[in-house]
Amino acid sequence: MYAASVDVRPEWPVLEQFAFPTLAKLSHPPPPAVDLAFVGALEQYDRSYDRVTPRSERALRRARRAAVAPRASADPVFARIAATPSPAKRVFVTDALLAVLMTAPRSVHGWDVTLTRSGNDLTVDARADSLADAPTVAETSPDPPPDDKESINGLQQLRVEAAAAQRDWVAQATLPADAAPPEPCAEPLPFAVPAGGAAPGPTAYRYRSFSLAGGGIEVVSRFDVDAVVHDKGERKLVSLRAMTEYDSKVTGVDWRQKLEAQRGAVLATELKNNASKLARWTAAALAAGVDLVKLAFVSRSHPRDPGAHTVLGTHTVKPKDFAAQIALSLDNCWGVAHALFDLGLRLPEGKYLLVRDANKPVMRLYGVPAGAFDEGDDDGVGCGDDDMVGDDDE
Repeated sequence: MYAASVDVRPEWPVLEQFAFPTLAKLSHPPPPAVDLAFVGALEQYDRSYDRVTPRSERALRRARRAAVAPRASADPVFARIAATPSPAKRVFVTDALLAVLMTAPRSVHGWDVTLTRSGNDLTVDARADSLADAPTVAETSPDPPPDDKESINGLQQLRVEAAAAQRDWVAQATLPADAAPPEPCAEPLPFAVPAGGAAPGPTAYRYRSFSLAGGGIEVVSRFDVDAVVHDKGERKLVSLRAMTEYDSKVTGVDWRQKLEAQRGAVLATELKNNASKLARWTAAALAAGVDLVKLAFVSRSHPRDPGAHTVLGTHTVKPKDFAAQIALSLDNCWGVAHALFDLGLRLPEGKYLLVRDANKPVMRLYGVPAGAFDEGDDDGVGCGDDDMVGDDDE
């Protein structure tokens, strides 16, 4: 039994319930994407990581970077877009949460997101202390991690560790500015850096809209674009993602022993143990329109030390090909998104909470007070992959 991701109050009414077998049958044609804005700057991917092996492993350095990407409700670009008149009803959501909703039927652990209905808009957010947009670890494993807050291999601790590894991999896998100057996007980053915080490294965010058929719904999402590569005259956008190994005795496959000679076995184990996470990453990459995903094999330097990691290798995939490999149906992804957003946009103005039950394959939509979850929520910054700040300089 897993603990719920949020304390649901008895006075909150249940407005709707979604059974996963029903969600798995939904379908909607993937809508074409329209680019609305591209902000920040793109760093060059460091191709030397494509040659890393367990015998030439590289330490993963702790990266200190400002947590600049706000939640959807505090994003100034979203606010600018919302101020533009539109005949459509609009949904504003970050890529991580869009992927969480799209792939909900594949999830096992509990999570929750808030929905705020205002005028013709619906905004999807993670609570300030939520891990809804952080990567899961061994979620679909036959031997999943325990919900033990005292263990370094407990469910929540592994998610925080994986989010830190993800942040560090994104910061480390690109070339320094003196070796390859970052390529500026159409606009500079519009996000404020917290007082006393470290300056953000070059980061790019792509804003895209998707018009869903039936109901006049426009989904507006912000996508992280982590790097760029130039290959034979082609400019390719790259998503960087870190897979994490915490204890080979638990997973059954030792990356240091198997990666070079039996990479297929390692990948097969990851596809089994982390089916939900890989589906999220793939759905987000497809919607973002990136060309490549660079998956890093990141392992603890020692099984008992969750604070030190090494990169043992990388694996490059094309999002469309990888979606076929993991049997991810984009029609179903958009079918689930359409159903949830259509319901949200038919609700009266107010705040709502969508909760994935921690122990049953079902989601419930609750009505909550307007000020719910606002306490201590000062900066609007979530706790997802790129929003966690390390302790040491890179």
